[in-house]
Order: sequence, then structure tokens, then C-alpha cells
Amino acid sequence: MEIHASLLAADIFEQQAWITKMAQHTNAFHVDIIDPSFANFVGLDFRIIPKLVQAEHKFYIHYMAKWNDELIAQMAEHKPAGMFFHQYKIDNHEHFESLKTKTNIGIALELNEEAKIDVQTYVLMNVQLGYCGQKFSNENIAQSHALKQQGKTIISDGGITLETLEYVKHFDALVIGNALNITPIEKIREAIK
Repeated sequence: MEIHASLLAADIFEQQAWITKMAQHTNAFHVDIIDPSFANFVGLDFRIIPKLVQAEHKFYIHYMAKWNDELIAQMAEHKPAGMFFHQYKIDNHEHFESLKTKTNIGIALELNEEAKIDVQTYVLMNVQLGYCGQKFSNENIAQSHALKQQGKTIISDGGITLETLEYVKHFDALVIGNALNITPIEKIREAIK
């Protein structure tokens, strides 16, 4: 099981030091691009992406913003390991399909949301869209088992702690944010094993 470090959990004043530290202990970085149409705050500045590329860090993009062909194409040019979109916010399905030639394209499903677009990889949210540090919800766990039986790759996002690992042990990857700041990574890895 992979661990993807959520950059939302990084101290913005010590972001580079946090990235350097987490790169040694996690498999990839999770970059949340958010605008107020999704949540009441703005997520990461997309200009962090070239820095990850330059440092040769594997990263995934979770796009939670108004559809913008130019910005999405720009981010895809940096060859992320994957890009995830919310199905009801895809305004240009032709562009969405064309992205498959550049990277792994997936769908992020909110709590109790049914998959309407068939892809290989799904990010299943365990929290309401909004901010880091929310309490875990197991509302998508039943769907995760169904997707896993279909041979899909599933990534769990939000609310992952030592106490919630038992719910997500069948996932392929975990996006972990605040828990990386309050729990030694060795303990998290040991608990996953």
C-alpha cells in the first residue's frame, strides 16, 4: 500500500523542508488544486508542481476547481502520476478523454456519490470537501469494496489516522495529511503492515 503525503498538511513557511522530509518516507505527493467553487478556501498554488518535477518527486493532482482547459493542460504537461477530477465538474469531456494520453486519469468520489464515469482509478473521499483535519467517515467503504472487486485501483483520501486504518486496509494508496504531522511515519507504516 502506498502513502501519498497531502501537501495541504505542509507548513507553508516550511514547505520545502516538509517536502524533503516526506519524500524520504512516502511514495508520492498529493497536490490539491482547489478554488472557492468547491470549498471555502483556495488550495495549493499550482506553481508547486514544477518544483516537485525538478526534485523528481512522484505526485498526483486532485483537481477541485472550475474546469479550465488551459490550466489543466499546463498541469498535465508536467506528467503527474495521475490526475483526478470530480465527475460533475467536468465541463469538457473531450479534453478529459484526451488527458488519458498524457497521464493516469481518475475520478474522485465524494461521500455517498455513485461513479457515473468508468475509469481505472478512483479517489474515494472520507471527508466532506473543505479542509485538512476533518473526522473520518466510513460512508464510502461499501463502494470501495465493490470497486475493488471490479479490479479498480482505489485511493483513500481524508481523515486517515492510526485509528481509521482498519477501514482502509484494502485500498491501494492512502492520502495522509495531518496524521503525518502528529504521528511518526514509522508508526503509520508499522500499522499498515
